[in-house]
Amino acid sequence: MKNKDLFFMHKQIFFLFLSLFFVFCFSCSDSSPQISGIFKTLIYEFNSEDEKANIRLSVFLTPSQDVRRSKSMEVTHHDSQFVWKINTPQVYAHDNKNYIGHSSLIVPENFIFPEGLFEVAYYDVADRKITENINVTPLKSMMETEEGFVKASDVRSKKAGTECTQKKIIICDEIGKEIFFGFYSSKLDTNDKILKLFPDAVTKRIYYCNQNNSVGILLPTENIKN
Repeated sequence: MKNKDLFFMHKQIFFLFLSLFFVFCFSCSDSSPQISGIFKTLIYEFNSEDEKANIRLSVFLTPSQDVRRSKSMEVTHHDSQFVWKINTPQVYAHDNKNYIGHSSLIVPENFIFPEGLFEVAYYDVADRKITENINVTPLKSMMETEEGFVKASDVRSKKAGTECTQKKIIICDEIGKEIFFGFYSSKLDTNDKILKLFPDAVTKRIYYCNQNNSVGILLPTENIKN
């Protein structure tokens, strides 16, 4: 084989591999979106001692692609026809993972928060869609009775919310920034102990949840510094 022919053959092989490389890279960067994980929590939030809890749903997912390629989300409860369109999902990072979603999906006043099957849809910037279902089950012990609605004091006295066996505490500073969120313990059972560990602490909230954090109860804010 002549050197000239050999040169052209090598040149053709080079461009073949180069074209395959770009095709591979393009296909990887443009691959269909997937949901790596989805996390939901039905939260009963008490804003005061005398009011009934507000119910909200927190839904976050981890997309398989870069979160910068995320566009929007949609949560649908088909039985009740409630639809939450999340055009600007919240983004946060934890343990080297990025999560997108919304922490406060609510229903209009005087409506009961639906239960059962919800469809969560994720859209990327190319408007490609992937869906996954979640199941939401309310706490029976938190339902209203003929005697009235459940109060925060009922949760503290174990008359309600007994399904949530894990007790945690949220500690915030003067501007409401969270400086600690973890399990409640004897090291945090008085304001003096809290201030010794966290001198900037100003408020605290007790949070009860079940084992997998699919349901939680958030008690009213308490002042640490009088």
